[in-house]
Amino acid sequence: METLFNQDRGGTLAIGVGALGTAAAKHCVENRGELGPAQWTAAHFNAAELIATGLEKKILVRGNPAMLSNGAIARAIAENQPYLERLTQGKRAALLCVERADAHALRLLDPLANALIELLPTGIVVLKAYDGAACPEESDELPPATFVAQLDSGMETVTRGISERKIRAIAAERLAAAAECFAGALDAAGGFDIPTGEFSAVFTEQDGADSALQAVDAVVRRGDVADEREAVALLVHTARELPLRTIQQMRQKLAAIRSEACAIVGAWDPGLGERSACVLLRSMPRERANIVSLAEAAKSGAGWR
Repeated sequence: METLFNQDRGGTLAIGVGALGTAAAKHCVENRGELGPAQWTAAHFNAAELIATGLEKKILVRGNPAMLSNGAIARAIAENQPYLERLTQGKRAALLCVERADAHALRLLDPLANALIELLPTGIVVLKAYDGAACPEESDELPPATFVAQLDSGMETVTRGISERKIRAIAAERLAAAAECFAGALDAAGGFDIPTGEFSAVFTEQDGADSALQAVDAVVRRGDVADEREAVALLVHTARELPLRTIQQMRQKLAAIRSEACAIVGAWDPGLGERSACVLLRSMPRERANIVSLAEAAKSGAGWR
């Protein structure tokens, strides 16, 4: 039976774009298989990294991205249009997952979004992993119906001694978990009505019997009571349907950052076990002064605790 915290699976197509997005897709395939709320594919210039995902369905743009013109990339995506049409059959939305500082991957966003926008009744969400590094100038050619969420890095607290490879793996895992949280919300019955524009997204995961409430508490602690931007929604991805009392407790916690009126959209996913995740969306992005970039963390041997 469908409830607010339950949804039929497969209504969202998640596309890992570029190196980090492809790694996120690989993580989901290896750890969730067909059990997650999204159907995954990947788009990339690197054939070896695409093959390593184990995905049956993937999009390879051939050639050195540094040498390809925007027109050549657009034509390569257009050649995959029949394939994209098959991938989107029965889907309501597409979720494009990319690293914000990956200049080559960002060049795939515009042609992918423009190829998908006419195929999906709900729309497109672009989830950008923000690592705090200097970012290339971004195109404004995404379709006007696109929702762009700038995901926080989650690297405010770091520890030393972790290799760059491990840092990238953790970043991909975090992007994958945030994407599945979005996908669950997009599929939830009576769930997330996609707005348009650019938004910030604070994401966290917690484990344990009371993990959903703990995840909301963690997001609120990272919020800013002085931040007057509108909170659009709190997306909660949990293993079981939440009782009304827990939802009321979540609203009380949101009141601490003056966001008690924002929508709470929950997705019930038994495959999560004791783990819960949540995303707090705000109406405008903001720069975070205490972010440690992936590049700087790699130089100092730092990573997440």
